Amino acid sequence: MQPANFAYWDTVSEFHPNEIGWLWCGLEPPRKHRSAAPPPALPQMGNKMLKGMAEAIRKGTLPRMTYYPREMLRAWVENYSDYRPLFLFPDMREKNRNSESQLKRAYNNLLLIIAGMAQGGYKKDLKAMNDRQIKDFAKRISDQIGLLPAKFGDDSIETRLKEARELLETRIDDEKQS
Repeated sequence: MQPANFAYWDTVSEFHPNEIGWLWCGLEPPRKHRSAAPPPALPQMGNKMLKGMAEAIRKGTLPRMTYYPREMLRAWVENYSDYRPLFLFPDMREKNRNSESQLKRAYNNLLLIIAGMAQGGYKKDLKAMNDRQIKDFAKRISDQIGLLPAKFGDDSIETRLKEARELLETRIDDEKQS
């Protein structure tokens, strides 16, 4: 699934409900094709929105149409949801970009805190540790706080320690190049 091509969709004045479902999720709608393969499944968020449209049509708050004008959709969305889909609200795109960069900075700061705690509290230098040592260290931390690594799935202590190590290595490389 590709991200929506907003430059193109900004030029479109009417939308088919199938396009709306995909664009609501920020994804490029599948192009009609002649292959026998079915299109990919619409994400849950798009399905929920289409159900909301169907309910609004049933209640008479949204007319049944083959194509919906942009302004009609915007007005409906403003009454239907707190969510502002980016294909209808281009002014929200810049706000989202700023939020994403703030989240990335905050996440990197948390990784640096993890690295600092590893070094200060446990006297472990993540930069010097190999993957096996990090795995053992993660197990030790998990045992101390009473959590099983299996509970974490992809968000395991081991994964965060490795990410912290990679961030430290990147920062060191950046400092060397400066």
